[in-house]
Amino acid sequence: MNVFTYDTTLFPGELLERARQIRHAYPLSAYDHRPFLPAGIHASYREEKFRIGYACFKREVAHALQPRLILEIGVGLGISALAFMDGCPSAYYLGIDNDSEYNRDFPIRPSEFVSKHLHAKNYSFTIHQQDSKFPLKRGAFTADLVHVDADHSRAATKNDVLLAWNALTANGYVLIDDSRDSSVAAGVFDAIAEVQPGSIDWTYFEDTWTGSILIHKARMRP
Repeated sequence: MNVFTYDTTLFPGELLERARQIRHAYPLSAYDHRPFLPAGIHASYREEKFRIGYACFKREVAHALQPRLILEIGVGLGISALAFMDGCPSAYYLGIDNDSEYNRDFPIRPSEFVSKHLHAKNYSFTIHQQDSKFPLKRGAFTADLVHVDADHSRAATKNDVLLAWNALTANGYVLIDDSRDSSVAAGVFDAIAEVQPGSIDWTYFEDTWTGSILIHKARMRP
């Protein structure tokens, strides 16, 4: 019996290699976010499936991409922030969060709680208490990785992805959480179709806790 193999990679590139690295690494990662969780948080945040599919995944994204500056839109409990920085301790972390989830979903004020843990780890960071619907208060910087994890409505997601895109370096990446949500996915591509119509380099991580889209800003070669 003749058996032949062939390369099924039609469009090789940087994103493909990084995605392969992430997919291989995060299910095997030993990273554990649970020591940083506040008391009173929902039990699902302590499950092993959440550790692997959310915290370990975010950690391995940063480890694979090695960004110099990480911008996060929606800090929340800081699970992503601490995971990103564990994966790339030399990065500078800039978070924006309007603290609106305090006394609603979270038993902590994100900007205060997360700042305490980042400071204890001696990471370099700034967290702004700000709504992403307004222009971002930032100096002259560009981010290598932007994480979008805020309002899940279609319009708000579009706004946040546009903000992320404008803050990225020419070779940067934007990671969008909760992409299993159809409103989030629609908002992502509403934004991308506006700023970069035509072919783009993106991938979907379907086996993560909430589904994640990773987009490489660099244009694909024709």
